[in-house]
Amino acid sequence: MIAGLFACLLSTACLAQADLVTPKDVTDGAVPRMVPFCPVGTTGKYAACSTTNPLPVTGGTGGGGGASTVSGSQEQDVRASATLNVATANAAVTLALNGQGTVGFTFTGLTASGATLTYEQSNDGGTTWTGINEVNAGTGVPAATRTTDGQTRISVSGRTNIRARVSTVGTGTITVATNVSVREGIVTLGSSLPPGGNVIGFASPPPTATFGVAKTTGIGTAAVQVSAADTTNRRTVTNTSALACEIMPAATAYGTGYPLPAGGSFTFDASGRTTTAIFMACASDGGTAAVLNY
Repeated sequence: MIAGLFACLLSTACLAQADLVTPKDVTDGAVPRMVPFCPVGTTGKYAACSTTNPLPVTGGTGGGGGASTVSGSQEQDVRASATLNVATANAAVTLALNGQGTVGFTFTGLTASGATLTYEQSNDGGTTWTGINEVNAGTGVPAATRTTDGQTRISVSGRTNIRARVSTVGTGTITVATNVSVREGIVTLGSSLPPGGNVIGFASPPPTATFGVAKTTGIGTAAVQVSAADTTNRRTVTNTSALACEIMPAATAYGTGYPLPAGGSFTFDASGRTTTAIFMACASDGGTAAVLNY
């Protein structure tokens, strides 16, 4: 019996009847290992498995089944084109998602139609919809709605559906081309930035060679001018008193300006400079202020 089994293992016919893999003891240096053998095409012969001679995979529909080819792989962009009747309220182009990261829209005829489209997302298969922003492909500016022709992209990671819905009706039909991609091409923030003094995109104004200082005392509940109109310099206003004060653009009463707590400062820089005079009022008499212009 043992001799018969040994003969079968050496037989090509026996290998052809075997279930895909026959291990063989070999030596790699001093370390023995098991090498799987795979059928070579339809020749009935076997050779060591490799990337050019892979182990076959049988198909199946159950949870343990595999497939030798994958139809509609997520690694491929899915492109489509549809028409949308924008004269019908709430008509929409709706896309189902399955792990993709980005959706691109191209609109043709939207400008002439006079309609407005609103972008919406769903996380539960299309039962609940909430708004989502596009990123305009031409300007990079985010927006929740669309009224013009052109291209845009939306980050859809974690969503099950995305749609462009007619929120304001127009006339006629438009063409909406879509591209659903597994690749994430948009950088987004998962939450708001924490408060702080840094401004994204802020460019500091050029340095100046001189600066000036002005001090004002005896500030009460009626606003007092602490800085004259200035069309050239940046200005920093500091509340040098122990009182709660406010800054404002006119001589109005305390309670109508922008809060400037005791010891607090406010700078009118290049990204938000005002050229008008600056006034200050405090919660009670005895306020003082210092203004640095530079």
